[in-house]
Amino acid sequence: MTQGSSRNNGRAVAGREWHSLEFHWVPGTMDRVRVGGDGAVHPGTITVNELVTFVGRDAVNQLYLRGLAQLECDEATWRAIKRSVATESP
Repeated sequence: MTQGSSRNNGRAVAGREWHSLEFHWVPGTMDRVRVGGDGAVHPGTITVNELVTFVGRDAVNQLYLRGLAQLECDEATWRAIKRSVATESP
């Protein structure tokens, strides 16, 4: 794995930036997912519906079965998740 800049912790593959993200359930909730991992500049939470929109139903299936979903996403998906986490109200 080739490391990208320390600013975004991405890796370059064929001219594209990829980011490793992890998703966990937020304890005590039914629809909130914690975003973390190497690619999470600002860890936070998103809704399950947002997760499906950004990365698809397979990640949600992993989350239901294992309690954890790990995936690599491209720059556009990473930015969309980052914007959603950044605009979340406490």
